[in-house]
Amino acid sequence: MTQTMTIRSNRLGRCVLAVVVGLGAALLASAQTNDPNAEIVARVNFTREQFTQLTDQMLKVANLLEATEPETAQVLRQAVREARRAFIAEDMDKVASQLRQGLVSAAAAGQSDVIVELQRLLELLQSGTLDMDERAERLKDWRQRLDQLDKLLAKQRKLENQSRLTAEAKELDRRLAELTEQLKSIISRQEALLGKTQQQSQDKSNDALRELGSLREAVRQLIRQQDKLSASTGQVGVDKLPLVGRAQGELAERTGALADKLKDAAAKSSPLAKGLAKLGADPERLEDARQAVAQAAEAMKAAASALDVPSAAEAAKRQEDAAADLRAAEKALADALQQAGADSPSGKLGAQQSDLADETADLAKGVGELADQTGQQADTQSLKAAAGEMRSAGDKLEGQQPAQAAKHQAEALRLLKDDAYKLAQLRQRIKDKAARPLKDQASEQGDLADRTDKTATDMAGDETTQPTPGQTDVEQAGGDMQKASDKLSDQSGGQSGSQRAADANADQRQAVEKLEKAREALAEAIAREEDMLEAQQLAAIDQMLKTILEGQKNISAATKDVRGQRGPDGYERLQQLRLTELSRGEGRLADDVGKVGEILKEEGKTAVFPAVLAEVAKQLTLLQTRLADRQADLVTQGIQEDVELALAEMIASIREELAKRRKKKGGGGGGGGSDGPLVPPVAELKMLWRLQKQIATRTAELDAGAGEMTPEQLAARCQHLAERQERLQTMTLSLDAKLRPPSAGDEEPQP
Repeated sequence: MTQTMTIRSNRLGRCVLAVVVGLGAALLASAQTNDPNAEIVARVNFTREQFTQLTDQMLKVANLLEATEPETAQVLRQAVREARRAFIAEDMDKVASQLRQGLVSAAAAGQSDVIVELQRLLELLQSGTLDMDERAERLKDWRQRLDQLDKLLAKQRKLENQSRLTAEAKELDRRLAELTEQLKSIISRQEALLGKTQQQSQDKSNDALRELGSLREAVRQLIRQQDKLSASTGQVGVDKLPLVGRAQGELAERTGALADKLKDAAAKSSPLAKGLAKLGADPERLEDARQAVAQAAEAMKAAASALDVPSAAEAAKRQEDAAADLRAAEKALADALQQAGADSPSGKLGAQQSDLADETADLAKGVGELADQTGQQADTQSLKAAAGEMRSAGDKLEGQQPAQAAKHQAEALRLLKDDAYKLAQLRQRIKDKAARPLKDQASEQGDLADRTDKTATDMAGDETTQPTPGQTDVEQAGGDMQKASDKLSDQSGGQSGSQRAADANADQRQAVEKLEKAREALAEAIAREEDMLEAQQLAAIDQMLKTILEGQKNISAATKDVRGQRGPDGYERLQQLRLTELSRGEGRLADDVGKVGEILKEEGKTAVFPAVLAEVAKQLTLLQTRLADRQADLVTQGIQEDVELALAEMIASIREELAKRRKKKGGGGGGGGSDGPLVPPVAELKMLWRLQKQIATRTAELDAGAGEMTPEQLAARCQHLAERQERLQTMTLSLDAKLRPPSAGDEEPQP
């Protein structure tokens, strides 16, 4: 791109900017009133006329500059094409019409679309035009810049964390000391609870509570197993769903058996019901649990039936119902257990144990938050595991099972004592890091400032290129880093080391914020460029396919013409030469189709289009052979029609995708970058659908015209359609494999 073109493009951009601002003012006025009066409509119409005149003038200027400045002329023509393709003028007319009808909301939505499209047009004129190679090169450079920013940002965050540790060293050590004392207190109280638990004996008068606790544990087991089966339903392939259904059916049987057991327990004459009543609990909670478990069993049976169909969606609903019923049953039993055992010695210990478990979980959270704040690694999993062991002990104590509770308490103590050592290590690491000399921090910060300044200079561009997005913020971040370095090394003011670190930290935080802002701007620009590159690639493929289709139509028409000139004794010399030339034409088209296929193969993410192109190339090669053998019959003509239809369907799919991308941008949506395939799965699914319709249509036509063909021709056409159907099946399976989430495994689900 030349300097002259860039300067002229920027000048043209300023011209368009006036139209954009004028339209924005008119549209803003219309959006701020509920009265679509004639003045607002007139302003929109006036802006529309300005825009139309501008595009006309752009074409005139392009014609004048064609000889002397062809690149500028190309930019102008591309801008006009983009404007017409986006139907900007038509959309302005639509907005005015909606305002006249009082459709303010609809007009506001249309206004946003118009402004976005005008902004895109402005960006095009300001930046000139890039071909695909130039845009790919720009993207490569920008991605390298983004990688540089990520490294600068990671380093600056570490330096900011370091100075914060130095500034807050005393406060952090105080908080760590408090956490250490809290952990010591928890260990001491846990030891006391273990001692009291070990003194508890198995009191036969509490048999009812133990039985109730066993029933609750049985329900919890069912919940865990149901959760596993529900997860399997959403993860395995369709072919594995019946296996999940078998496991679901087995779980339904066990759930039904538990419902029967609860039915006996809920009877008013049962020892459990009497025991609960004696202890002050409501025996009706047993009946509530029975009903919920019975409902869960029925839901599981329905889920198993749905999985046998298989219908994953229906099964998932029933599994969700079963899990909800089981949790309701678990709550009913837990409530009864709490009511009956609250005043027993074990019940009181269980309540204390549950409270201590909550305190331990809070301690784990506090340690984790402090570690994150200081940028240190802290293993809080064992603290969380200790809290879990305490909760299990509390449950066992509520269920009058002190021996089992003591095992969980002992494990909790082991974990807590390990955590005391880990917390001491964390405290020492933070203390050591906070004591790092300020001169070392200043030196490291100064080096990073120099690196950041160099990056900002590299991003600044020159007379012929625009600055890399985010360049200004990177430059400012470098200045903030240098300020921080100076404050860390300045000892003239008599400030303490912690105060100097605190002052520098403020500048370091600003540097982090500006680098983050620059990174966001560059990442968004990369996403836009990736979208534009993909759109260019699709447009290029569209143009290539369009040219191939036009060439095929010409060859098809010529084939029919030659076939009509065939005499009783075959083709004359002139027709034979023409068929030879047509055969060569089909070969050239096959090569052109191969080039399009290579583009998509290099992209590597599109599943169906490369296969369709390969199929078209095979058909073109077949046509080349048939025409070379002087076979211009109905079979050849039918294959030519199939090629034309396949090309037309691909072009239609690509244009639908291009229109969708333009609509997405017009609605304010950002680009998704290049993470996805060039041709998205939805477009490929539509392509498969269209190809299947083609085969169905060809089959119906073949059936209707079978009497007009020789047996050999009919057999050839049937074979051709059969092969197309098989290849379409392969394409469909290929797309399905790419869309399917990773399998959860091939093992049979266990209930």
